[in-house]
Parts: sequence; C-alpha cells; structure tokens
Amino acid sequence: MGRGRYHVKFINPWNFNDWFRNLRIGIKVPVSKKTPFGSGSYKGWRINIKIPPLTDSPEIHAVHLTIVPEFSSYDPLLAARLILLALRPSTILIFGRGGSGKTTFLNSFLLAIHKIFPKLRISVIELENELVLPESSFISRSFLPPSRNISFNDLLVQAFAKERPDLLVVGELWSRDIGVWINVSRVASIATIHGVSLEKLYFSMLDYIRREIPISPRGLLRYIDVFVHVEAGDITAIYISDGQRLHVIYSEGYHIPDKEFLSFLPEKIVIAFTKFDSLKVYELLKQVFKVKMENENFVSLPKIIVRENFLEIIE
Repeated sequence: MGRGRYHVKFINPWNFNDWFRNLRIGIKVPVSKKTPFGSGSYKGWRINIKIPPLTDSPEIHAVHLTIVPEFSSYDPLLAARLILLALRPSTILIFGRGGSGKTTFLNSFLLAIHKIFPKLRISVIELENELVLPESSFISRSFLPPSRNISFNDLLVQAFAKERPDLLVVGELWSRDIGVWINVSRVASIATIHGVSLEKLYFSMLDYIRREIPISPRGLLRYIDVFVHVEAGDITAIYISDGQRLHVIYSEGYHIPDKEFLSFLPEKIVIAFTKFDSLKVYELLKQVFKVKMENENFVSLPKIIVRENFLEIIE
C-alpha cells in the first residue's frame, strides 16, 4: 500500500472483538467508558483507540512511525531560511494533499529548531499524538480530545497563559479553527492544513474567517506570513507575504537571491529573550546546514496579487 489512510473491515465481529481486546492489552491502553480514548505504541506504530460512548463502535487509528528525515535533506538553504523565518517571528502554514508528507516535514522542522535552539520554548497542540519529539522541559504537548469537551480555543489559552511559548505548533489545523488560530498569529506559529492548491486553500480560509470578522480578500495576508506547499514528500514552493501581496521565494529547486530574501527580515530577531543580528543568525544557520551557495540555483521569482476571487501571478 502507498501513502494515505485506509479503512479495514472485519467480516466476523467475533474476530474483531478478540483482536481488539488483545491489542488493548498488548499496548497497555486502559480505555473505559469513563476514559474512552487512549494512545500507545507497538513495534513502530503509534496506536490511538476510541470506544463508545465517544464513538458508535470501537475505532483504531494506527500511524506508522517512520524515520524523520534530517531537515537539511529537503534543501540545506531552504532549511536555513525557513528556521530564520520562524524566528523572525512568522506565522507559517504548511499545506498539501492528504498523505503528501506535511506532518513528516513539520516533524523534521521542529526537531531541527529544537536541536539548534534547545532553550526555545515550544508548545505543541495535536488532535492525536503523531509528532515524534524528544522529552524536554522546553517542549510542552497538548492533545485535543475527540469528544471536544476541551476546545481548541481552551488549549490555545492554556498554552499562552501557562506556557508562554516562543513557538506555537498546531499539528493539524481544521477549517473550523482557522478564526481562533489567526487571533494568536501575532506570535511565532507553525501549523499544517489540508489544501490542494494555494488558490483553493486561500479562498477557503477566507470564507471561514469572514463568518467571524469582516475581511478584504487581501486581509488574510496580514495574519499568515508564509505558505509552504508540500507534495509527494518534498517542498514544491514557498510564498511569503508582505501584507499586500505574496512573493514566491522558492519554487521547484530555485531560490530568490540573498539580497531579496534578507529584505523580508528585521535587523534584529529575539531568541529566548535575547536579541541577535538577523544576518549573523542566518550565517550561523547556513554553517549548521553546510550550505554551499555555489550549488544552489538563484533566480527572481514571481509575485502573486490577491484579486476578489482568484490569485494573479505577476512575472
């Protein structure tokens, strides 16, 4: 089987009941009517179990924990620039089809940030326990129960009131939670979301936000700074907002020149309460990821203008 999600049906319910009971015992997940949701691991799989009254019938969600690739394997310069943008700070939205590799990319991204800046406080909110992260006093994790007796907004308030993170991470952003998420997008934030194309995603998000606040077509650009498009496990394009339009800064192996990229950065950035010169941090990141500028492809890339109901590419 390839990437994606699959539904497995047991023909004989007795076979399922025996298997389900043995699985719960094997992964040591004590689910009950009082606690109808649990999570455990078994031979490289993370397994989440739900039972009634949370669901109509027992459910099992299994995610194979593949080896998380080094962040530089996507592209060394891309790795350095994305981490710098996250520290700027930025609101970064990673989008792509189901099974495209968004979560794996996010996982690699977070591991790289934590390895280089281990004292950066990271708060992670997930629906299910999918990200593979190390135990650290600087990484806090919250899980949104399927019953929704704790809301997404509750977890965000908890993260900011109690944890005061330098970086907020949402494992998977749902359309219904977009309005809540952008209300806190003034801090460094990274999230993944399902999206077939930039244009479809942009106007779908705009529709949801307009249910809560009046906003112009370009208004979304004030809340989301960076869009990262993932397809088939690779990065196909990165777009950055200047508040009025989108700039393509990476596309299919081509980067914008350093002079153009640095124009999107402030002179100073704050990392764990300390100010640093942005250019010096950039040079440090290039050293960490062993960037060889002579091996990279540089070209001026298009800008994208937001019209009433479509995105217009300006060469």
